[in-house]
Amino acid sequence: MSQRIFFLLLLLFPLPVLGDAQLYLSPERGSYSPGEAFTISVFANTDGAPMSAAEAELSFDANMVSIESLSIQGSILSSWSTTPIYSSEDSRIRFAGWTRQNFTGPQGLLMTITAKALRNGPVDIKFLSGSVLAADGRGSNIISTMKGGLYTIGPRQIEPDPVTVPTPSFEPQVLGTRT
Repeated sequence: MSQRIFFLLLLLFPLPVLGDAQLYLSPERGSYSPGEAFTISVFANTDGAPMSAAEAELSFDANMVSIESLSIQGSILSSWSTTPIYSSEDSRIRFAGWTRQNFTGPQGLLMTITAKALRNGPVDIKFLSGSVLAADGRGSNIISTMKGGLYTIGPRQIEPDPVTVPTPSFEPQVLGTRT
């Protein structure tokens, strides 16, 4: 009898899905020169729990980098309530979407950012908010961590061409002969 009550309670009040999912940028660090374009991928790591949707808002310094484009090519998200957009005026990137099939894994590509370095200095691209929703029928938010990236914009180090100095060869020479 007590087992029946326990299972009935589980059906009526299911246990929450506990997750340790994270949103993260890759690469997490990088060094670039002014004028150089670079890409940053936004990933979800579900830590073994199936996910059905994700959303996030990121910030960047529009004086240091310009966002050239946002790409959803190869994304695990197939439908979008907020197609990836950016605003240089408020220095924000936003997106929200869901998967066609539930995703489980450490590298679920959500979108790719192409940025262009503008000025020398450090650039922090960070998550202001985000969620990874479990495929549990309730959309439980299973996110625990959001890891942004720190990028350095600076002059490219130019390595001088190696200089080769010819090594003199010394051959003994006979200057005179004695008789």
